[in-house]
Amino acid sequence: MHFNNLSLPFSDLEDAIESSLLRVMPETPLVEVLGLMSMTKSTYALVVEQIPCLSEAANQKVELTLPATQGVAQDFVYDNNTRGRSIPPCKLLGIFSEANCIHLTPSRMNLEKVTVAEVMTEQVITLTKTSEEQDIFTALSLFCQHQLRQLPILDCQGQLLGVITQTSLLKIIDHLEINQVVDNLLCRLQQQRKQLELATFARRQASDELETQIEWQISGLVKANEMLEEEINRRQRSEKVLFATKVRLQRLLASSPVAIYSSHIGNYGMTFVSQGISQLGYEPRHFMEDSEFWLKCIHPEDAPRIFSELSRLPSEGHQISEYRFLQGDGTYGWIQDQRQLIRDEEGNPLEIVGSWQDISTRKQAEEAVQLSKTKLREQTRQLQQTLHELQKTQSQLVQSAKMSSLGQMVAGVAHEINNPVSFIYGNVHYAKRYANDLLRLIELYQSTYAQPSAEIERAIETIDLDFLKEDLPKLLTSMEVGSERIQEIVLSLRRFSHSEEAVTKKVDLHEGIDSTLMILQNRLKPKPKQPEIKIVKEYGSLPLIECYPGQLNQVFMNILINAIDAFDDTHDHRSFEKIQAEPRIIRIRTRISLESALNPQAIIHIADNGPGMTKDVLARAFDPFFTTKVVGKGTGLGLAISYQVIVERHKGHLFCLSSPSKGTEFVIEIPLKQSPS
Repeated sequence: MHFNNLSLPFSDLEDAIESSLLRVMPETPLVEVLGLMSMTKSTYALVVEQIPCLSEAANQKVELTLPATQGVAQDFVYDNNTRGRSIPPCKLLGIFSEANCIHLTPSRMNLEKVTVAEVMTEQVITLTKTSEEQDIFTALSLFCQHQLRQLPILDCQGQLLGVITQTSLLKIIDHLEINQVVDNLLCRLQQQRKQLELATFARRQASDELETQIEWQISGLVKANEMLEEEINRRQRSEKVLFATKVRLQRLLASSPVAIYSSHIGNYGMTFVSQGISQLGYEPRHFMEDSEFWLKCIHPEDAPRIFSELSRLPSEGHQISEYRFLQGDGTYGWIQDQRQLIRDEEGNPLEIVGSWQDISTRKQAEEAVQLSKTKLREQTRQLQQTLHELQKTQSQLVQSAKMSSLGQMVAGVAHEINNPVSFIYGNVHYAKRYANDLLRLIELYQSTYAQPSAEIERAIETIDLDFLKEDLPKLLTSMEVGSERIQEIVLSLRRFSHSEEAVTKKVDLHEGIDSTLMILQNRLKPKPKQPEIKIVKEYGSLPLIECYPGQLNQVFMNILINAIDAFDDTHDHRSFEKIQAEPRIIRIRTRISLESALNPQAIIHIADNGPGMTKDVLARAFDPFFTTKVVGKGTGLGLAISYQVIVERHKGHLFCLSSPSKGTEFVIEIPLKQSPS
């Protein structure tokens, strides 16, 4: 408030102006301002805004009178050939005094985060300096009328010159003469008397005018009174409706299973909690009396997540959270917290309103459902595993049945063939000897009877005796070789079809490989459009291996057949010359691995230089029913059963190494001796 109509030349007041002041910037923390007031023993601080100086006066001297503090305006003493002291140009924004400190005490405000501009008194009564001559009584009247402790003095541009206090005024009055004071008081009294007479005359004139105006306004007041009564009745009816609505709302809140609340934004202290909180075992007063009660009830494991969500509430505006909450009986239950940030018309946050709902029953149901799903998934996994095992068992039974039938058939055929072959092989030797004896006897007859009869001559010529003598030994020798070959094939069939599958036997793996190759000889030998498939044997020194020989021979058979099929599929559309230029080779290598002295292994490598396999095919090579052959040519069980025989039956390992255009190699590892199961 500026009393610019009171002109003061400050001829008497100039000595009462204090220019050494405590001035602070509006952004100065309140804590620092209180410290400065304590340090300077000042009862107030002026909040100012610095005005940049456009030009400096000549011979101006600057002297710092207060410690430099961040945000605090600095006092300066100006020596510009003028009486007294002045301060740097600044604009007065407000004042902070001891009275403001008293008002802040019950508010429990965090002073460390408050600036002085937030708590200062902005409406300050000031006095403006003019060039007219007046005395100190104007200042005295302002102190008495408004009960001031400080009176800031401004110049015509609104810049702060200094402050007059009660103490500085008393110092000035002590130096004035009492007579002058009395004369001034009498002069003032006469002036006020004249003013009183003028006011009395004006009051009478106004009274006459007022009587006429009252009569004119009474009619208007009557109408206004009627309108006011109608407005009062309307408001009473509205208040009744509002009261009924309030009662209904209270009943709804009391019966609602949801607890409604509102809280502060800073410390989340509750400002309202409905009676619905009783379902959690609490009363509203628990939250109202302790501002941190809600925070203390949040489960420690959920608290960091909730605090993180609350930090995002100003940007999100609305949130739904579920967390564990300590109930009145000391146990933790689940609640759903729906909160929304309320803002004022300018968009500033005001408070948080929300609701709590007990969802423990729902959470228990969800956990039960989740547990059921977990059990169902486990049961499904077990069923899938069981189905897979059944498929494997089925394929193994099918293959075992086939092998059993094949073995029985091969064993029967071998037995049936072996008897006549053995008879033939056993008598060929004697037939050969008898034939040689007869031939020698014929030669003796020819030498003894050099001139045979004509009939004998004709018989010799008819049977071509010379050719018969030359060819018959060859024929008998061929019969002997053929019978030996048949015996070898029969022996291979018998070795391959081992029927003693229930027990292990010590066998020579090389004999099993050779028997398998013997059976596959028809597919290895050359054909009209394809050259032979060469077999390269690199047998190491293997002892007798304890194994299931029939099953192991079937593994050799499956791997070799896959290699032969791969050759055939690749070379169907290639010329004989091109195939011959790139020979088809199957290399079989055996060795002993002594990496583990307690469990030495027999290693069999079966490698070919065929087309190889891609990564996708290689990854599924041992899967049951997986095959790359055309429908009807392969079942997809050969390698799957081979894997079972080596890994599960013989406790060994079966690896496959392959890449496109670089061939395929199978590595079989089996222990030299089977451990008792």
